[in-house]
Amino acid sequence: MRECEGAKGCVTTWKFSAKRKGDDYLLGSGVSSTGERTALLLKAGENHSVVIVSSNAETNERVVYTGTEDNDGIAGKFHSDNNEKTGNWYAQPIKDIERPQKIKYCGPMACHNLVLTDGNYVSVDDRGNPSGTKWTVEQFSAEGVKIERQDPPAPNGSAGYRATLTGRILASGERIEGEQDGSFGPAKVRFVMTWGSSYPEAQPTGANPPQPGQYSTQLLTQDNIRLWTQIFRFLANVAESNN
Repeated sequence: MRECEGAKGCVTTWKFSAKRKGDDYLLGSGVSSTGERTALLLKAGENHSVVIVSSNAETNERVVYTGTEDNDGIAGKFHSDNNEKTGNWYAQPIKDIERPQKIKYCGPMACHNLVLTDGNYVSVDDRGNPSGTKWTVEQFSAEGVKIERQDPPAPNGSAGYRATLTGRILASGERIEGEQDGSFGPAKVRFVMTWGSSYPEAQPTGANPPQPGQYSTQLLTQDNIRLWTQIFRFLANVAESNN
């Protein structure tokens, strides 16, 4: 759900997953648009009342949210134990958008045809045969998109490429733009996804030349050197296994 309060606006996403052992509290986690993370505890009471405790391990801040749940979400008051800050807050469920049956994905070098299968996606070739790459959808809504990509193992048995894709659906409603954070290669790269009448528009993002100075100070960082070394080793292992 999306949590909103005061001048901050709706910048935090809450997710609750399981009950805590020994009591009726639900365990959850929160992440803000700036990457700040919190641990959550939710306790439901009588007459649709709710108490949520948010704890930030880095700042030691503890915020208690009390409210009432209705068909639109939860609304109420909050207060911080650290700075005595108080105010109004509300939270609403993040509603998923209907997932397209077919999506075209393009990363820096290549594109994939994706087909919806049991709520998630698989890559297929031009004949519709699965290629082994799976795309698990964690969020597909107007609030944002998050997809986990997992490629099959390499011929030599080493783990396949995996990546987390995060982005947003553009106003056209048939295009996603975002960043892909992979297990090797450059830490983050651009990707696009298109569907419907926009399906053929997606092209490899690496085809777009960088803006002047965009990468000039980043190419030789230690992280990039390490990542490209891993790529070369991986390709060398693949070539050796094929000989």
